Amino acid sequence: PGADPFLGYIPLRRFKTVSILDYQPDFANQLALRLSQEQNIKVDTLICDVELDSIPLSKSKKWDFVVANALLEHLRDDAGFVSKVREVLAPGGIFAGTTVLGPSMYNLWDHCVGHYRRYTADGLKNLFAGFAQVQLIQTSFLLELVRPCFFHRIEHLKHNSIAENNRHFNLEQAVFGAPPFAPVYRIAQKLFPLY
Repeated sequence: PGADPFLGYIPLRRFKTVSILDYQPDFANQLALRLSQEQNIKVDTLICDVELDSIPLSKSKKWDFVVANALLEHLRDDAGFVSKVREVLAPGGIFAGTTVLGPSMYNLWDHCVGHYRRYTADGLKNLFAGFAQVQLIQTSFLLELVRPCFFHRIEHLKHNSIAENNRHFNLEQAVFGAPPFAPVYRIAQKLFPLY
């Protein structure tokens, strides 16, 4: 699910069941509890690593809406994941995701939080070329200006592999419920629509 307040903008109540798929049980269960309480909906959790495991669905069950919030940049095989998403989407289903842009801006922050890449707009369009319709909404680079202020929080991760940092970073999400800039997270959530 990622750390952004992105899920708050999706009308989850229109679905009978919401399924959260993550490889960190604590994080998935924490989010499921929060969503079920806040939105009064039924929430299932499915624990798997989308790169290593098949997405745990029967061939007859399809999803109407798939969200990959701040996920693509963390996957070694992003094209393989996008292919899996196409298989599990119902006809007319929607995929919505967030990711980081600007390959030339890839830096220590990206490595330490487990990013394998940053995208160009054309690169994302090519990645999703098999979909009936692709709409990209680019936001500002405001967050990129703030990130260097928090480099001290990730200094200890710079010598790890990206895979190790993905594990560490996801654990921090589960424990603290916020990205490395936790002290300003609540303010950032309120400002997200301006971003």
